[in-house]
Amino acid sequence: SDWSSDVCSSDLGGLVEKEINLAVALQAREALRKRGARVVMTRDVDRDTAPARADELSHRVEVGCAEQGHVFVSIHHNARPRVEDARVACGVFVYYYQPWSADLARALVAPVADAQREAHRAYVFRSFAVTRQTYMPSVLVEVGFISNPQEEQKMRDPGYAPRIGEAIASGIERWFTERGRDRKSTRLNSSH
Repeated sequence: SDWSSDVCSSDLGGLVEKEINLAVALQAREALRKRGARVVMTRDVDRDTAPARADELSHRVEVGCAEQGHVFVSIHHNARPRVEDARVACGVFVYYYQPWSADLARALVAPVADAQREAHRAYVFRSFAVTRQTYMPSVLVEVGFISNPQEEQKMRDPGYAPRIGEAIASGIERWFTERGRDRKSTRLNSSH
């Protein structure tokens, strides 16, 4: 979700969201490249991507549009602000806004939830800057709840990022296959 980095950057167990987002995105990039995709990352190191005084989310969308990608995938880990909710929240959610993005969201939710070993899953219409302002199909993937201690423990497993990255690549590949599109350009966005 569009939480500020200070709200969910370090949740109950101390895992830093922007770090796990980036780890998953790097693994997804590798898995997509092995499939022959050209992948453009909005960031591949822990830093902001926008020039000084520019809006970070808008800049990420601008990068996606300038590169003329076929899809835009923003990778996140969810959190709940209230401790009572945070400790029990669970699930994989893939958000889309434009009607042409719904099939991409649907193609991603099952492989990501299966890799996360999560029964609660949904693809949901929701307005986020990175899903609303692109011309290509775009989704925001909330892989799990970093605020839930049980889910956070899964995220600490060394096999987590490669497993989730592979699942994201698998979902994207499935979407391209279903659409009969080539896999020449994919954009990944791992947010803070």
